[in-house]
Amino acid sequence: MRLTKYPYNSIRELEDYLINTYQKYIILQEGEKEIYRCFILSFYKEFNIGIGLAVSCISIPPKVLILDNKNIFIGFDSVVFCISIQNSKVNMLNIDGIVFDIYLLDNQKICIIHELGAIIIDKNLTRENSVSTDIISDWEIDKVNKLIILKELDSEKIISLNYD
Repeated sequence: MRLTKYPYNSIRELEDYLINTYQKYIILQEGEKEIYRCFILSFYKEFNIGIGLAVSCISIPPKVLILDNKNIFIGFDSVVFCISIQNSKVNMLNIDGIVFDIYLLDNQKICIIHELGAIIIDKNLTRENSVSTDIISDWEIDKVNKLIILKELDSEKIISLNYD
């Protein structure tokens, strides 16, 4: 997988590039928000698919998780997309804050760390558990105790979420 910052902010130019480059392509964006930059996720060698991302948040790069060579999870802005590689079907999950990271946990659930907390979902984007807080400054996955640990930005308060 290759992530490339696309030099244009136009969906039309992004689509033209994808049409001319890949056998299959998908363009993802969160609603009708103003686009600040575009990215291309290239899965040419693995799946011959190109995924264009039209991003409205300028500070956090997109996060990608490939699961079992069947699904690609992509988190950016305040949304997580799940793309089925076999049939190019796209599902979407809206998040309360900007997506910071996506992890595959030991129990095969997916953890989404976002600006205002953490969410545990299954492979179908169904929410199983979550914790909300003020803006977080740091996080870690404690695999020994099976905890997602979040630290609040201003108060340094620590919040945890069990994922066992």
